[in-house]
Amino acid sequence: MCGINGFNWQDAELINKMNTLVKHRGPDESGIFVTDKVSLGHTRLTILDLSDKGRQPMTNEDKTLWIIYNGETYNYLLLKEELEKKGYPFNSRTDTEVILQAYAEEGPDSFIKLNGIFAFCIYDKNNQCMYVVRDRLGIKPVYYYYDCKRFIFSSEIKTFKIFRELSFSINHTAVLEYFLTMNISDESFFKNIKSIEPGQYLKFDLKNNKLSLHQYYNIYQSISKEAYQNNLNKSNIELIDELDALLNKVVKEQLMADVPVGTICSGGIDSSLLTAIAKKYTKDLKIFNVSVEGEEYNESKYAKKVAEHLGLHLIEEELNQKNFNELYKKCIALADVPLIHPNSIGIYLISNKAKEENIKVLLSGEGADELFGGYPQYKLFYRRLLLSKIPLYESLLHKSKTLLYNEDFVRYLIEDSDSLINHYNDQPWIKNRYSVNKKFYNSLKFLNQNFEREILSYMLKDLKYYLMPILMRTDRMSMGTGLEMRVPFLDYQIVDFATNIPLKYKVGVFKTKYLLKKVAERYLPKDIVYRKKMGFSLPTEEWLNDRDVRKNMFNEWKKIYEINDDINF
Repeated sequence: MCGINGFNWQDAELINKMNTLVKHRGPDESGIFVTDKVSLGHTRLTILDLSDKGRQPMTNEDKTLWIIYNGETYNYLLLKEELEKKGYPFNSRTDTEVILQAYAEEGPDSFIKLNGIFAFCIYDKNNQCMYVVRDRLGIKPVYYYYDCKRFIFSSEIKTFKIFRELSFSINHTAVLEYFLTMNISDESFFKNIKSIEPGQYLKFDLKNNKLSLHQYYNIYQSISKEAYQNNLNKSNIELIDELDALLNKVVKEQLMADVPVGTICSGGIDSSLLTAIAKKYTKDLKIFNVSVEGEEYNESKYAKKVAEHLGLHLIEEELNQKNFNELYKKCIALADVPLIHPNSIGIYLISNKAKEENIKVLLSGEGADELFGGYPQYKLFYRRLLLSKIPLYESLLHKSKTLLYNEDFVRYLIEDSDSLINHYNDQPWIKNRYSVNKKFYNSLKFLNQNFEREILSYMLKDLKYYLMPILMRTDRMSMGTGLEMRVPFLDYQIVDFATNIPLKYKVGVFKTKYLLKKVAERYLPKDIVYRKKMGFSLPTEEWLNDRDVRKNMFNEWKKIYEINDDINF
């Protein structure tokens, strides 16, 4: 993983300053490329091809294409083989060079062929344009500023602070969403600093300073009537075998590195299953866990049981009130927003511990809950929809209908009174989420049962919205220590599979994550697989000595960014 920066004018000093602000993302090397048209900067975390041949910015043989790249492309060897057959030369063993030559061959059409976690920029000298690209699910971040004259982009928002002559105003809609839902759809608290969306690329035309956005992938493309019907006709054991084989394939691919790779092992099913599979392909696998001060919040006993079962040594780091408060402000600064998840500090601690153990890459279990039905609310929603089939039940609940295809969906975004719901009903982020839910619902129109259609739509909504701040947490906290965190469950191959398995293999009245747990039974003790989900909660109010945690974090963020805007909600 690395940091990328750039803008559409010449200034070596400024691009070096941007690099300095994201040095934590790539502590091993730093480089720039500057012409009269563009300035590109890169900070490198060496993971593949540790030699100088992997340095960035990287160019092709005739110096007409330049790339700066943050991420990993897991299928790069297959793509490289295809390109070599077509006569493309390679000077390194990096995936970076493969992306560059793939673009030389196919242009923007090459982006959809990349399987990985990435954000990169390609400067095309002959066509006088820049492409800035983000991976399918938005696992790696990239932000931009554009005012019809100046175009600036970066891996992190903090770099934009050095452009003192530019005006950055607060995005009050995003702040309101944060206070009401503890979430942010836009990934930025500034109106004029925007995030390139998952599965999107930005084209900047250097001839006329025009910017355009293009969607090369969206999650709706994963939904397939044919794939769903095929899975419906398969037996339990066939689907279990298929998922097992797929997880093994993906984990093996994501262990790719020229440096040591470890795993996070919380003691929950997702990270424990990844750890068990990774052990098959890794000698002397190191696994890491955050133990939380206080028995009520601490899962480490389960992680120890998994480690013992697998014959692995568990490396622990404790998160307690003292180090929480010591790292609180630093982690807000790394996040560039108030901490949506206060447990971000635990992710920072475990990443830092892994670096101390000479680990540069960790596998983590994000995405499994959204894909396979792991959250308790899915089970509750399932029960509610069953009850709604009972005569008079809807009238007893004030005629509240499904939260997916009518305006009452707002209730599930703002857990408060009717007056609040009515007051904020015109907010763009509410309307956007409502629109997205309708798209998911319509994409599943081939399902005969509205019941199943509603629940699966709800889960897909979480994959698009609830997951985003979790991925932000994962990226900022791990990269804040110069460590790469990979998320095998969000490999597009698993996403395509999981979005097309029938509801009965995910959620029921008394079950969650049915299919994934059946696979996990092959690797883990049943009392680990079927124990009650704990999550990663903390006694944040107690540790901060403040009942209003959201306001506390927001005020700290304002201090970091020197915001004088008096915002009250």
